[in-house]
Amino acid sequence: IDLALSPGFSLSPGFSTLASMEGAVQRTEAPPGVVSTLLRGTVGLAKKHKAVTGSYLLGLLLLAFGTGFRVAEETQAAYQATLDTVDEAGLQHAHESFYAAQDRYRSSQGWFWTCDQKCQVHKQRYLDAKARLDSALEQERRVVRDAKKQVGLFSEYGVQETRDVFWQYFAGGRQWGQRQSMWDLLFAGFRWGRDEELFTVVCRWLLELAFNFTIGMVMALIMFLFGVWSVISSYQPDPVTGLVFYAAAAITAVSCVATYLLCIYGATAGSIAVVAKVAVDHNRRLGQDQRRSGRRIPYQPSRGPGGGFHAHSQ
Repeated sequence: IDLALSPGFSLSPGFSTLASMEGAVQRTEAPPGVVSTLLRGTVGLAKKHKAVTGSYLLGLLLLAFGTGFRVAEETQAAYQATLDTVDEAGLQHAHESFYAAQDRYRSSQGWFWTCDQKCQVHKQRYLDAKARLDSALEQERRVVRDAKKQVGLFSEYGVQETRDVFWQYFAGGRQWGQRQSMWDLLFAGFRWGRDEELFTVVCRWLLELAFNFTIGMVMALIMFLFGVWSVISSYQPDPVTGLVFYAAAAITAVSCVATYLLCIYGATAGSIAVVAKVAVDHNRRLGQDQRRSGRRIPYQPSRGPGGGFHAHSQ
């Protein structure tokens, strides 16, 4: 509604204060959300540490598109021919002899692993079978190393084997985090304080979940960084090639684990924000209900026409 004010007309102090408050509310910007805050922080961190950001992006590219060089058909045939030279029958016989000798040796042991003369005979047979098995396994490893050397470390064989080893460690770390989080959830009721609210318990479990997955994935990453050396050495590369491949594998593994943990942290922060909003809305509704109940006017007795009393509400 437009009001035509005369030149001498002025607003009362109450209207002036209300107008100034309304203008201040309109000038106040909405507070930034959790997602926008995280995005701004991530962009600022990426601009500040360009080397780390570049290595991270390189690792993601290697993870997505790094499949290794394709091996020629002649090299594949030579690789398979070298693997076929392994004495599979002799290796299987060595395994069977070893386990049979091991069972006889353990069965002949007495109390507290005592070993009499008969047990010593089985023990010697067990040691001989173990030596034959170790020799057969060493021969197999030597043949496999020769075959891998023909295809090369950066071939699709070497890259795929490295990927398989990484995903095994990755799955182990993820399962460890899941188990620990499950136990924390089961025992959450025992740690529930008498004065704690459900919001506090849920937020604490979400933080513990993120912490458990962090520990599991960091452990898996460290184990992979040590275990990948056995894969690299099995291809018998020169020192420079081995170091370059190890650096590429390490950058890729760190980028993958970091991306997974960032997703976990983002999901945890979003879940805590949702739970906090629900808790705030619930407390606000409770406060409004209490204020409504406090404004109710109680019933008061009044004298009726006949001299009696009856209750009525105002």
